[in-house]
Amino acid sequence: MSHPPHPDPLAPLLSDALVHERAGRFAEMERCLRTALRTVPDHPGALFALARLGVRFGHYEDALTLAGRGLVRAPRSPELHHLRGVALANLGHPAEAIAALDQALALAPGWIDALVDLAQLLFQAERYETLLERLSGLEGRTPRHAEAHALRGRTLSVLGRQDEALAAFEQARALAPDDGGIAADLAALHIEAGRAEPALELVEPLLAASDPPPRPLYLHGIALGMLGREAEAEADIARLRAMMLDGLARRGGLPTEVYVQLSRRCNLRCTMCGHGVWKENDGFMSEAVFGRVLDRCEEVGIRRLTVLAAQGEPFLHPQVFELLESAVVRGFVVSVVTNATPFTPERIARLARLGLESLQVSFAGWDAASYESVYVGAKFDRTVRTLTALHAALAPTSTRLVVKAVAPDNSPDYVGRTRAFLAGLGLAAITTVAPNNFAGTVETGTYWERTGLWSYRNLDRHRRTVCRLLMRAVGVYVDGTVTACGCYDANGALTIGDLMQDSLKDIRSGARFTAILEAFRSGDLSGVPLCGKCDDAFG
Repeated sequence: MSHPPHPDPLAPLLSDALVHERAGRFAEMERCLRTALRTVPDHPGALFALARLGVRFGHYEDALTLAGRGLVRAPRSPELHHLRGVALANLGHPAEAIAALDQALALAPGWIDALVDLAQLLFQAERYETLLERLSGLEGRTPRHAEAHALRGRTLSVLGRQDEALAAFEQARALAPDDGGIAADLAALHIEAGRAEPALELVEPLLAASDPPPRPLYLHGIALGMLGREAEAEADIARLRAMMLDGLARRGGLPTEVYVQLSRRCNLRCTMCGHGVWKENDGFMSEAVFGRVLDRCEEVGIRRLTVLAAQGEPFLHPQVFELLESAVVRGFVVSVVTNATPFTPERIARLARLGLESLQVSFAGWDAASYESVYVGAKFDRTVRTLTALHAALAPTSTRLVVKAVAPDNSPDYVGRTRAFLAGLGLAAITTVAPNNFAGTVETGTYWERTGLWSYRNLDRHRRTVCRLLMRAVGVYVDGTVTACGCYDANGALTIGDLMQDSLKDIRSGARFTAILEAFRSGDLSGVPLCGKCDDAFG
């Protein structure tokens, strides 16, 4: 004789928690769930609900722990695998997040929420063919299905399959006709195809608000320019520039991160780099200067440091590990950009213990000829061994290893072969980018008569806004002087202050930086070194 199932002793508490959640009473919801878990510590339903609450409020470490506990009791719960994937993605572990979402979909095939979250990660990882395969045969008419079709459209557009991209965006728009993001995506596709009129029809309704979204405003200006309505186009772009600068002013003009040049010395002469204008190739930041950089950042609440400069390989610095460790110990979130050539097995082991947020390695190619012709002075076999060792050493740690591949000719073949080679090494976090003109110091892509600049971007169509890098960060040289451009200014042409003497707040509100911002506001950068020749602010 069968026995009736035992009632869930936590059912009343879980029901109350759900009522509180629906009413937006999240503190009461949490109290119910924690009371439930004191009664049954490993209850999957309570763990799931509390993990979901953690994700809602950005407590991703807690959510990951709770989802893991729930999966011990309910290993076939797609909801718990999904939550685990979302938490991992937000903690900067995309490969593990993709694996978790794959598990969720293996248990619940076609679950649209998990499918869209997976597709977003695949798009960020540039795994375009896999994304298209996972989103094939979509059925459903929910807003998340519209989001999935839009992701298909963006992916197909990146791959140059414009007709298929158009069809995907039209499907998305049919399901979500009021979605401004989808309308803007479709307008951008029309613009790339040279169709200004349908682009205008799509973005004009998005500009009705007194404070319109930046992207539709930009697309509107570009479409007007394509139609020869130059004064109206410039008015849109000028309005956008003002909006961007007003946003910077609202945060007091401060950067959100600081780029630090630990080493001015570089051991390579990469073809995409502006090394031809370097005036010297020597110098390291002292412990005293680095300590002052950390002090100045703490004064204004900046916690993010990126070791990156227009010139210099940081791991040539003889005390690089001591400096990085001092920043991590003080609670800074530290990322480092490197060409990976100065590593030894001992240095890799020490790096893995540092607690960096990320290590970005610049690498492109698939054999000695393709790599060494770009990274001049490096040896392919040695760098590949280093990449493999870095991957193995960092995998068990919280430090993300990211490979940034700058394709020298921006060709799909070069990008594809590079990605395939790196994937064969087990590397999943790969970002490919077209080379830029390094603030006018490198001739790359096409020469555009209208702007007088070299670029892989279509500068006849796109317009200069305000440089996002300029707003986001400052660069600090080895001696503590500060440049407005930490990316391309190797020689101090845009020096705006000295951290050994002045605070970051004073430097960013000073006359030199203000003059650069006002030049961007006016759209006339003819008197600003580097910025006037740079293609980064277009688009």
